[in-house]
Amino acid sequence: MLAKALQRTVAKICLTLVLSVAMAVLFFHVISQPFQVSGSSMNPTLSDRDYLLVDKFFLRGKDLRIGDLVIFQTEKDARYLVKRVAASEGDVVSIRDGKLCVNGQESPFTRDARDVLEGHGERWTVPPGHFFLLGDNLELSKDSRSFGPVPLDRVVGRVIFRYLPLKEARWFLEEPDSGPRPEERAGERSPS
Repeated sequence: MLAKALQRTVAKICLTLVLSVAMAVLFFHVISQPFQVSGSSMNPTLSDRDYLLVDKFFLRGKDLRIGDLVIFQTEKDARYLVKRVAASEGDVVSIRDGKLCVNGQESPFTRDARDVLEGHGERWTVPPGHFFLLGDNLELSKDSRSFGPVPLDRVVGRVIFRYLPLKEARWFLEEPDSGPRPEERAGERSPS
C-alpha cells in the first residue's frame, strides 16, 4: 500500500516537472524571449547589459504603437537590436534644420537633440508593413536614419519588461512615452 502511494507521488512529481519544463520552453521560445542589451544606443531608457523580456507571440504589426520599444533583426548582419518606433507605414519622415519630423511635425523623440541630427532634406516615406526605428541616444545610434525603414517581418517582438538589473526593473506595457526627457539626454555620449 505504501509502495503504491509512493509510486503515485513520484509519478505526480515527474509529471509536474515535465509539464513545467514544457511550459517554460513554450513561454521562452514561442510566447516571449529574453534579450540582453548590447551597447548604449538606447541610453538613458535602456543601458548596456540590461536584460529584457520580449513579447513575440502577441505581436501584430497593427498593435505596434509610436513609442514602443522593439527588438528586430538587422538584414545585413542578422544582429538583434533594440530601438523605438518613431513612425509607421505611410508616415513621411524628414530631417530639416536639424529636426527630425514625422508628417511635418517635430518628432517628440528628437526634441532637444538638434545638435546630433545631421542632414537637411533627407526624407523617407515609410512603406506598407514597415516601421521607422530610432535609438534614444541619437548621437551614437545606428537606426532607420542609416538603414531605412524596417519591415515587420524583421521585428522579433515588443519589449515588455526589463528584469535586470533588479533595481531598474520595470514594465513597458503602459502607453509608450515620447522618449527620454531633455534632462535625461544631457551628457549621454558614451560609446556603443
